[in-house]
Amino acid sequence: MVLTGKKIFNFDWILFLLVFFLIIFGLVIQYSLSLNTSFSISNLFIRQSIFAIIGLILLFIVSLIDFRNLKPLIYFIYIITNLLLLAVLFFGETIRGVRGWFHYGFVNFQPVELAKVALILILAYFWGFSKRKEVSIKRIFLSFLIILLPLILILKQPDLGSALVIIGLWLIFILIIDNNIKHFVVLGLIIVIIFSLSWFVWLKDYQKTRLMIYFEPGRDPLGKGYQINQSIITVGSGKLFGRGMGFGPQSQLRFLPLSETDFVFATIGEETGFLGAGLVLVFFLVIIKRILRITKKAYDQFGSLIAIGVGVYIFIQLIINIGMNIGLMPIVGIPLPFLSYGGSSMVCSLLAIGLVESIAIHQPRLEV
Repeated sequence: MVLTGKKIFNFDWILFLLVFFLIIFGLVIQYSLSLNTSFSISNLFIRQSIFAIIGLILLFIVSLIDFRNLKPLIYFIYIITNLLLLAVLFFGETIRGVRGWFHYGFVNFQPVELAKVALILILAYFWGFSKRKEVSIKRIFLSFLIILLPLILILKQPDLGSALVIIGLWLIFILIIDNNIKHFVVLGLIIVIIFSLSWFVWLKDYQKTRLMIYFEPGRDPLGKGYQINQSIITVGSGKLFGRGMGFGPQSQLRFLPLSETDFVFATIGEETGFLGAGLVLVFFLVIIKRILRITKKAYDQFGSLIAIGVGVYIFIQLIINIGMNIGLMPIVGIPLPFLSYGGSSMVCSLLAIGLVESIAIHQPRLEV
């Protein structure tokens, strides 16, 4: 489909500006964390800025491409996704117990972040031709087979957090398409089987310990429970207005490990207080609302499901990450979109927003 001058006005600038604000806010936090650290740590701010620029450029490029042009590439995308997830098990680098990164000079690429976006496209394509009355157990089972191989490869890393995101996406797509209660009973059994196998086959001892500490927070407070206890202390120490940028003792003095990645929300709570953390939540909720608004405007199910998938992708990661930071969820290693340090997460999150903008742009413009 040709992009006309009229269609470009469909670009959702409010969505873009909300995302842009979160990126800038995240960069400010990264810079704040670099004030009292070594050059190697302060270099993370520069790297994150580069990743943000690359991601924003990709966002605009993807938004100008008609999302329907991706349909003939779906099988290719699925094959490449699984090959990358397989290759990282053999040639990847292990960081914090997860073999999930390709290392190129100063850049670490995490294929699982790209896989999340790819599976949104693949599941949207699979369900794009379905109607509620046509959904059957067989079709649900086929959709499960689509995610089964990447899910196994992700659990082999092992990356429990990303596996939860993939399962969440799969479930939400079915909830949208299907309305048969019996089918959800079958889904429940499948999920129980997956998590049972994960516990006995794929999960490492340290991951099992993390899950047990979630149910018993006081267990090993100076060892395995140290991270979650420090995170809760960090969030609470910010009170209403925060300690100020660069003045949070927990994050600045590195009492809180991973303060720039998985626990960046705790850092935000410490340095900007309840008001700053609350503002971040409001921005995320408005972003999701804008995405759902675009979903309603989409005139084909493929586009609508992609937008829903992106909204769910952001929402699940938001809930898991903040839950980890305040002790309501076990620590499973999920970044906070647009805010956590990490090139793969930043670029792929902006790529997903680019897909949503493509859906917004390539719609019939009603003449008034």
